[in-house]
Amino acid sequence: MKTKGTPFEAIRIYFRLVLRNEPPPQESGFEKPKPKSKSKPKLAKFRKARRTPIKSIPKKKEMGIIYCVVAAHGKIRAPFSTGHSLHRSLFDFRKKEVIKTTDYAKAVHADLERIKAELVRLYSQLRMANKPVNAFILVDHYTGKVREQNRVLSIQNEWFLNEKNKEKEKSTFRSHVCMLKHMKRYLENELKSPDFPLHRVDLQFCQNFYQYLLDRVGADRANRVISFYKWVFQYPLMRDLIHTNYFEGVEKRTVKRKAPEYLTIEQVHSIANYAFSNADMQIVADIFLLCCYTGLYYSDLMELDQAQHKVERYGLAFIDKNRFKNDQPCFIPILPEANLLLEKYDWQIEKAWNKRQDKANTFLKSVFEVCSLPLHYSFRTGRRTFLTTMLNEYEFTTEAVSYMAGHLDKNTLTKHYARVNEKRVIQETQEILERRLKPANVRSFEAIKEKKA
Repeated sequence: MKTKGTPFEAIRIYFRLVLRNEPPPQESGFEKPKPKSKSKPKLAKFRKARRTPIKSIPKKKEMGIIYCVVAAHGKIRAPFSTGHSLHRSLFDFRKKEVIKTTDYAKAVHADLERIKAELVRLYSQLRMANKPVNAFILVDHYTGKVREQNRVLSIQNEWFLNEKNKEKEKSTFRSHVCMLKHMKRYLENELKSPDFPLHRVDLQFCQNFYQYLLDRVGADRANRVISFYKWVFQYPLMRDLIHTNYFEGVEKRTVKRKAPEYLTIEQVHSIANYAFSNADMQIVADIFLLCCYTGLYYSDLMELDQAQHKVERYGLAFIDKNRFKNDQPCFIPILPEANLLLEKYDWQIEKAWNKRQDKANTFLKSVFEVCSLPLHYSFRTGRRTFLTTMLNEYEFTTEAVSYMAGHLDKNTLTKHYARVNEKRVIQETQEILERRLKPANVRSFEAIKEKKA
């Protein structure tokens, strides 16, 4: 079959049935043609074998394998096996196609047409991309020899470098590095392979990867990793390295989100009033209290500097700095408790605690154990405590608390951090009733009661 149309004029695809007593077709085009043999006995023997009637050929030799031969740009031919075996009576050697007389022959014919259409599509794609095309390149693309060069880890590293060139937050790239480590560990621990071919990533591979994540990091983290890889695999999909993003077909488990946990004022006072015998525990406890009094992260507290970040407005002291995470401005009032701790360390928290954060997390667990608090609390719990206290106890508006926290979206405050409690609802209800209840209505209601009496 010679394809029609402008971009496909140089390609020719046809099929050939090779019987068991015949040699398979060989590649041709790049090597010099071999000189024809002058020995006639072999040619005569070949002709004699072809002239034998079909009935005299054994039944095993009547079956053959169908080869697809791709000829492009002249005499370059690249054959490859389609994997279909067929009886010679079901193949038309002149037209080079399957005779559709049985259901099996019809199924084989349909699959051969699919192979032909896929080869034409690949040829068109390579021509449109102005890439070199010949029969061997086309067959390599179809059989997967070229696709073997594209592997999962190499593609995701290429995607990461492409994203790194864009202007994004520093924390975004740190989270990308953590996410990309999951795939590397999965390939090393489960598949025992340093990498994996990209074209072999299917739905079963994605589901096995998701199950691996569920067993190790839990449903919430696993769902985020799968959502992340949906985004990553759009990169090879847009470059036609894959045809389907199978991560979109993974069914994720629903996770019930817990309400944000925070400390009450009494629990914060219990930590502040406790005298720790260990100096490191005392410093870590003070850092946690600063998180509760300022709402700053551990990394933001390490960057505090009085000359740069302390400002005064109308006789009040504030912390004015940009967050380490997203470089958003924070404007936080300095409470009396926070001022005492900052003056205690002369605003040099990093000098007072010159160890890594993982050491601070270890000592923080000891602090919670001594004060009879849940051990799963962290420095983030102190940030939640501050934001919840500002919202409910000090009665700041949601917009003001969001600006203190340095959030881009004010919905982040109520979704992940602070929640309005019952005390705030009761207080606002009383204020609304006192403000909206008119005195005339009160008098008329009392007059009605007197008349009834």
